[in-house]
Amino acid sequence: MQGRYMNMIYIDDDENARLTGVGAMMESDEDTTNAFKLVKASEVDIKDARFILDLHEDNGDIVDSIAIIALTFSKVSGEIVKPDAEYVDYDNKQNQKAA
Repeated sequence: MQGRYMNMIYIDDDENARLTGVGAMMESDEDTTNAFKLVKASEVDIKDARFILDLHEDNGDIVDSIAIIALTFSKVSGEIVKPDAEYVDYDNKQNQKAA
């Protein structure tokens, strides 16, 4: 199944964007977009954010992004927030695979 999807990005202690492996894709583009819009009410200033929720087209292009705090990440994803080092390690491993 192809379509729009959401992807969570972690902002590490050095303010680098890190892959988390957390994302979602609903049954339709409309459902995915609507789910993304629900999170929009929780958007914070990027200076206060620990995560960014990206909405992507099926080709990978970013449609929109929302800066969110850790609590919103947990509420939206159902995941606990991991230590900084775990996100950095995951991101580095993903980048090594892509190289």
